[in-house]
Amino acid sequence: MALLMFLFHFVVDFVVAFPAPLSPYFIREYGLDGRTVAMGVAVLAFVGSFSQVLFAFRKQEKPWCQSYWGMSFTLIPMLFLVFPLPFLAVFAVFFLIYLADGYFHPLGAALSGVNRGGKGVTAFISGGILGGALGPVFITWFVSRYSLRSLSLVALCILVPLSLWFLRERKPSCELQKAAFSWRFFGILWPIWFMVSSRTFISAAFHTFVPIYVAEKGYSLLSGGALLTLGVLFGIPANILGSRMELRFTNGKLNFLSFLTLGVAVLAFTEAQSLAFLFFFYILADFATFLTMSTNVTEAQRLLPEHRLFASSIAMGFAWAFGHALNLLWASLFGNSALFILKSIGAIALGVALCVVLVERVATPKSAEVPWE
Repeated sequence: MALLMFLFHFVVDFVVAFPAPLSPYFIREYGLDGRTVAMGVAVLAFVGSFSQVLFAFRKQEKPWCQSYWGMSFTLIPMLFLVFPLPFLAVFAVFFLIYLADGYFHPLGAALSGVNRGGKGVTAFISGGILGGALGPVFITWFVSRYSLRSLSLVALCILVPLSLWFLRERKPSCELQKAAFSWRFFGILWPIWFMVSSRTFISAAFHTFVPIYVAEKGYSLLSGGALLTLGVLFGIPANILGSRMELRFTNGKLNFLSFLTLGVAVLAFTEAQSLAFLFFFYILADFATFLTMSTNVTEAQRLLPEHRLFASSIAMGFAWAFGHALNLLWASLFGNSALFILKSIGAIALGVALCVVLVERVATPKSAEVPWE
């Protein structure tokens, strides 16, 4: 099932990566202004993240089947795109897709960590990173060559073989407890929530304003797109390296290294004068961002081994939602200056690195559970 969960996560993050790069298409086809489309994309990201916490409280009777349905409902709404739809209807289609995304993520992460521990979570998240990297490239090429309505055929071509594979696969016995709420859990997980929220905010702002900054420096639109794609692709080896480094270092030390490198790389990016150095520092920044992508989820599940769904939803959904909300606030206040945004998040990353040092003992408390290998 590990490979199938890898593919499920690939498909989910592949599909939810569609709206942002489609923004120019929506503006052109529906006669909308950029702010309206950007706010719509931001709302989708927030809904997909925040709903993870809500779905974690749902009783999980057949978790393997429910993970399949979570993946399926990121594809099924796309079947409606075969009809000529107004923008609000298209937005509603993606709204349903992002709800399915929120349903799938904590469940998939919890299932991946049940039998294979940190290795399972790393493989699961790597599938999502790869899907998120290839989604923007695919959708911009596909819509330019064909049309948005043709996505319904793509959805069928993905859904049918994965469904047949899932039906034939033997499902290992697994029982996940419904997430039980307790303020005590927040006391345990708040350092993880703080680090993931900070990383999400910095990463979201970086990915949003880098294309604008690159365009302002006179480089082509393709250069900005290539930066985004390469950065995420380099996140895959970073994610794997981080899971291996966690075996030698505490999660707090790994996060310190991640934020320190991220802050230095972002600030160096703003000072780079050539395209080659822009690429180098951008890739270094994204590499640092993805270094702790798996380890924070693994650490959250280690701290609450009896409540993996709740731990995953906090380390992923709730923290991601808060980070995206901060990005919206920061953009609304300082969005007219891409350079200021980039310099400020670089400084914030360095500040977070200092905070991680101060609270490292709290950030990596002892657990009675044997460390995962």
